[in-house]
Amino acid sequence: MIVTTEEAAEIAGVTAATIRQWVVRGDLEPVRRGAKPLRFQYDDVARVQADKRPKAWRQRLALARLAMGAW
Repeated sequence: MIVTTEEAAEIAGVTAATIRQWVVRGDLEPVRRGAKPLRFQYDDVARVQADKRPKAWRQRLALARLAMGAW
């Protein structure tokens, strides 16, 4: 599933600015480099979020996936 920067931020529990910083740092790759607005694969956002957040955040991700029907 493709998500916008704002949706990615909501999924990861961070701000849109943090998502953009992850892109700049190379932690998160947009679907198409240079495309505006940025779009991301849901699974990529979940992976980076899990890598950067403690267990409590991973549990929140699991709940978000359930709510979005991604499981």
